[in-house]
Amino acid sequence: MCESNKIDFTRRAFGGDFSFGAATSAYQIEGAWNAGGKGMSNWDYFTQMKPGGVADASNGCVAVDHYNMFKVYMLQQFSAL
Repeated sequence: MCESNKIDFTRRAFGGDFSFGAATSAYQIEGAWNAGGKGMSNWDYFTQMKPGGVADASNGCVAVDHYNMFKVYMLQQFSAL
């Protein structure tokens, strides 16, 4: 990046009253579509019950498996593993 194109992207640039936020999509990270008494989401239904609905036939059944991995992470943090 050229020196002249750099942007001051630090916390100070946003002012003291600015709040940063973050978000995720449950379908993209959660996985465990049939665990914990959850029902199918609209996307779970669409990707599993409508063959060909998604070009590569992918679905979010596992995704990044946050639903299960969160528990592992918490156990590791508390030295239970």
